[in-house]
This record gives sequence, C-alpha cells and structure tokens, in this order.
Amino acid sequence: MSYSRHWVSGQIAPPDTVEAYCWRWAMGASTAMVAAVCVPLYLYWPAGSSSRGLLVAFVCVGLVGATINTMLQTRARLHGRFAALATAQMGSALGAAAVSLATAYWWRQDALPLLLGAAVATLLPLAWLRPPRLQLLVQSSHLSRAQRRSLFAVGSAGVVTAPAYWVVSSADRWMLAHYQGAEVAGIYSLGAVVGTLGLVVSSAITGTLLPELARAEAATSASYSPGLQPKPDAGQAEHMMWGVLGAVAVMISAVGGELIRALADPRFHGAAALVPWFALGIMFYGCVHLGTARMVLASRLPLVAWAWVVGIVVSLVGNVAAVPHHGAQAAVLVQAAAYGAVMALVWWKVQQHRPLQLQWARILGVMACTLPALAAVGMPWHVNPWWAMAAKTLTALPVALLLMVLAVGSAPFRRLLTRT
Repeated sequence: MSYSRHWVSGQIAPPDTVEAYCWRWAMGASTAMVAAVCVPLYLYWPAGSSSRGLLVAFVCVGLVGATINTMLQTRARLHGRFAALATAQMGSALGAAAVSLATAYWWRQDALPLLLGAAVATLLPLAWLRPPRLQLLVQSSHLSRAQRRSLFAVGSAGVVTAPAYWVVSSADRWMLAHYQGAEVAGIYSLGAVVGTLGLVVSSAITGTLLPELARAEAATSASYSPGLQPKPDAGQAEHMMWGVLGAVAVMISAVGGELIRALADPRFHGAAALVPWFALGIMFYGCVHLGTARMVLASRLPLVAWAWVVGIVVSLVGNVAAVPHHGAQAAVLVQAAAYGAVMALVWWKVQQHRPLQLQWARILGVMACTLPALAAVGMPWHVNPWWAMAAKTLTALPVALLLMVLAVGSAPFRRLLTRT
C-alpha cells in the first residue's frame, strides 16, 4: 500500500527511494517470517516423517515467493506494464496446472503435485516481470526515521485487515465442519470456489485503482494554483467499478451453479444454490477495496481496520447463531452480510474524511437490479444444465450491460460505438 501510494506522489521521497525501501522491507520481513515459522516447524515435526524437509521447504518458497509476487505485480502496475502483468499471470496459471498434472501423471499421486504447482505459480512471474536493479536494493535508502515511519504507517493497518479477511472468509467453513460435519463443509467449499471467481476481477480492479488514484492526485496537486479551489472528486472511477462488479456477480451466478450441476458429482449439486450469494459477497468485498483505496489516500487506513473488526464480529456471531440450525445457506448469507457491513462502514468513513460527489441514485439502482438478478439466474432453469447455462448467459448479458449503463450512464457506450 505504501509503495502504490507514494511511488507516484513524491510526498515523502523520490520514486527510486520509495521503491528501494519498500522492497528491502518486504524481503526482510518475509525472510524473518521464514525463520519464525519454518525453524520451529522443522524442529517439532515428527522425526520419523520422510516428508519433513520437503514440506518445510515448500513453506519457505511459499512465504518468500508470495511476497516477491505481490511486489512484482505492484511494480508492474506502477510502471503501466499491464500486458506483461497479464502474460505473467496467465503463464503462471498454465505453468502451475501443467506441472501439477504432469507430476501426478508420471510420478506420484499425493499432495506433492499440488505443492509443486503452487511453488511454480509463485516463481514464474519472475520470468516476465522485472524486479528493481540489485544495486538499488543493496544500497541504503537514506530515509530519515520520520520518513520511514510515514511510509510504514500507510499500510500498517493491514496487520488487522488481512487476518480479518481470512477470518471472515474462513469462519463459515470452520462452523460448518464443527456443527454440520465434513461432508457439508466440502459441498459448501465447492460452491465457494465457483462463487468467488469474481475475486479475479475484483483483485485486478482494486490492485490497479490505488496507483491510478495516486497518479491522478499527483497531477492535480502539480496543476493546483493557490487562488483556485480544486474541484471535489466526482467518483467516476468508483461508479464504473460498481457497475463492473455487479455485472461480474450476475454473470458468475448465471454460469457457476449450472457448471457445478454439469460437471460435479450429484452429491455436490447442493453447492449450486450457494453460488449467487458468494458472488454477492465478493461484490461487496470489491466495493470495500474501492473505499479502502480512498482511505489510503486520506491516510485513514486504521478506520478501515476498525470496520473489519466489526465484520469479524458479524461473521462469528452470525455463524454461531445460525449455522447449527440452518447450515450452509445461513453460512453463505452471514458471509455476505459481514462483507456488506464492512463495505457500509468503510464508505461511511470515506464520505467523512475524503468525500466524493457520488450519485446515490445510480448506486442504489445498480444494487436494486443486482439483487433480484442474482436470485433469478441462481435458480435452476432447465433439467439439462448446459441448456440452462446457455439461456442464463443470454439473459445475464443484457442485465450486465444494464448495470453498467445504470452505473456510468449511456454516454460512454455511445462514444465507444461512435469510435467503433
């Protein structure tokens, strides 16, 4: 977050200095985490296990590789290398799948192929995305203590927000496994895998938004004249993103449930009914990140952390109260409610500390159309899932277009058609 916020702005230090400090800190922190986790893991692993060293090595690669991956993707966005970023992500996905399948087919059928695939996925982006020069990383950033503290403070609330997301996205499965058994939790997990596919789009949107907002803010500051009052932000980016997130949720609801009915064992078909509500939760989660980007610019991220604490409370209390009696359907609704609570609180704080000229009629229109659309396309339409998927897709496409028009108006689409 500090990297994305201050690499462009120049408020704390020049870009190269910010980059050197953030990369050095990230690599040092991941190395320290490896020592803190892997050394006791190796020492206390059962001595007779032949896989001890191998599995601990995978943990080391995963910890450092995930950090490098995150920093590489952030650097690519800051430098505008979106084509290379897309190539790296696609290559990593295909490479990981190929390694896992080949290992399982020609060598052994256990957890190792999955671990090898995961390791490859974290390391392959190095082939496409360039890290900073080694000389930049080994030299001191020469930042003062106050500058370092300012950089670190931007993302320090992530110490709360990251584990909070993990709790909210996992507590439902803990409760289901405890109260309903592993079979129900397994069916629920399949629905979660399909229903949360929107995370792909959500991550792409939110990962790009913060650096672009910081770049726009820097340009506005550079052109500011003391005698002129800067115009308040109209929130056009957020309007467009809300439309995109709503459209993605509707499309996943239309396709996801039927995909489960078409490909999964009949014992897992109950997961199809959960897909629309997972998609709704991911839509709320994407909106949380839209607000979080604004709060980072306002240096108010600790308030986002408090919103996530409320989300944890909603998740845990709701799951304990509802899951024992109502099972998987209650769990997915509680998760969506937790994300919705965090979203509402974050945007309330945005409007307090960095207000935008939001067109609430458009936003409410998007929500009013999204909810019934999710419910409608989430139901089975035909006994044949492939026919149902085709019919739902043909229905969901105009609904997705409608959501985009409601969010941003028809003018952008008219301009696109005119240029075409």
